[in-house]
Amino acid sequence: MRMNTLALASFVICVATVTAGAAPQDYVHVGYQPYIKGNPNTGTNPGWGSYSYNDVLNDMGLISAHFTKIRTWTIQYSNQYIIQAAHAKGVKVAMGAWGFPNSTAPNYYDEAASKAEIDSIVAQAKQYPGTVTTIICGNENLQDSANPNGLTQARIEELMTYAQSRLNADGLSGIKVATCQIDGVWIGHGSLAQCAALDEVWCDIYPFWHGDDPGSPAVSYFQNLYNQVKGVAGGKPVVIGETGWATAGNSTWWGGTCKPSEANAKTYFDSISAWLTANKVEGHIFEMFDEPWKYSANMNQESHFGIFEGWNHNRPKYAIPNIKSATSLEMLPDAMIAGQGFAYDVVFEGKITQTFDFYLVAGTPSGMFTLKPNGSVANGMTALYRRVPNARGPITLSATLRGAVPASLAGQDVTFYAAAMPAGVPPSAARALLLDDQTVTVQQ
Repeated sequence: MRMNTLALASFVICVATVTAGAAPQDYVHVGYQPYIKGNPNTGTNPGWGSYSYNDVLNDMGLISAHFTKIRTWTIQYSNQYIIQAAHAKGVKVAMGAWGFPNSTAPNYYDEAASKAEIDSIVAQAKQYPGTVTTIICGNENLQDSANPNGLTQARIEELMTYAQSRLNADGLSGIKVATCQIDGVWIGHGSLAQCAALDEVWCDIYPFWHGDDPGSPAVSYFQNLYNQVKGVAGGKPVVIGETGWATAGNSTWWGGTCKPSEANAKTYFDSISAWLTANKVEGHIFEMFDEPWKYSANMNQESHFGIFEGWNHNRPKYAIPNIKSATSLEMLPDAMIAGQGFAYDVVFEGKITQTFDFYLVAGTPSGMFTLKPNGSVANGMTALYRRVPNARGPITLSATLRGAVPASLAGQDVTFYAAAMPAGVPPSAARALLLDDQTVTVQQ
């Protein structure tokens, strides 16, 4: 994490008006490192290589209950287990490849060590297919006046080009290549985005260090910087590599003021998650677990950015949404014919950790489309309703949905939404967490 000094609720979605595909699990992800040992109020060596595959697998089990994707910073020092463990738990990984400078020798570059990280990621990506989405070549390491011992732009571009060539050679061209830098670096070095090997512009933005309140002021500051980075990205997607809010620590740091607390962290999580989802921007909350080793007397907030305590994985410091789609909503057949009846066999598979009410609703661009399902209908909403009890792990819901397609819908798209609400929330509220959707064009 590097602070920028440039001056410049919740996951609830209305099902009737939501943009198709705007589901939080598609955009809100989390950062992860396994370095949880130690006291976050004093700092300690985390035992860099002391974490086993089972340690990482246990972490991934908890992550998979809340998120579908993580980002990392290196593949060494116990991080070599992450891709395998994520593959076992169905979690996607944007894997970091550290670019190795020498902190005591400006302009020094350990080319062999830097490229070895990329080689290891490519090898594991091939061994565990479908898990790695991106190779991130370096993090907050571009050399500038604030970071004189970082890598030059030419070195970072060289690493991205090498990553692209290795992926292409191994038939993995679908994996993206990126580098992650802070907002001010991108704004000041926009030419880096023009590198031909760069697929995505990864950017770290932290309103926390700006001293804002965690709701609308923080989101406004975030959006301002995001728009500036987008302006130099040359049309390439901008992905938020890190953003987050400390839950404890001082209200001052060497660059200004901040407002750490668990309540503020929760507010920011909800606010920025809603923004990412509404704007269809992928972002990574920093971070899943506290890393006590990051403590320092001048910046004691650094060891308190975790959603969960590092030493106590069972205590989330604030509540986060814990309903997500594990797979897709499947409905067969996938055709509707105007003026005729139809029957859908509906299967939804997901992971849950709390009791919720599951609905299947349908709508056209002009409004909700009233079907006659084998379930309840409230206030004109179509609802294939099931009360799903608290159950850790995968669940499957299946039913047959029947209805008649009005002739007036010929040529229109009908979108089916799988949605969930906390148990007991009346369906007439028409507000829910969107889990998945499927659109069908009505045939003549």
